[in-house]
This record gives sequence, C-alpha cells and structure tokens, in this order.
Amino acid sequence: MLEDGNRAAFEATVVGTFTGSMPTPNGQVPGNGSRIRFVEAGFLEVDSQGLIVDDRSYANMADFMTQMGLTAGPD
Repeated sequence: MLEDGNRAAFEATVVGTFTGSMPTPNGQVPGNGSRIRFVEAGFLEVDSQGLIVDDRSYANMADFMTQMGLTAGPD
C-alpha cells in the first residue's frame, strides 16, 4: 500500500471459494465450489474525518468469471 496525504493505492490478492450465490441481470447464479484467486488494484481518497469519498478498484473480470465457471477461458 502507498499513501500520500488523503490518498492511497493498493494491490491485493483475493482468494476464496464460490459457495454462495451471485445476483446477475439474468437471475441468481448458484455457487459451485470453485476456488477463486485474482489480483485487484485500488485507489482511495478519504475526507478529513477519514471517510472514503472516492474508491476505484480494478481487476481482470474475465479471469474472475472464468474461474467461477461462468464463461469459457482462452483456448
């Protein structure tokens, strides 16, 4: 994590298991037990009370969806 005044940037590895359900525009997708691992980067800005006023996060969503079994991976 990097911090400069009221701004911070971070990179994190997110690890989990798809056991719940995920709402989508086409309805609920039930969990299938898939193990998920992806890297996320984010940028935060806080106000004088320490409350987040801007939060931007980025991840490879195609990789995430493939790991969840929701789309085919690259050949």
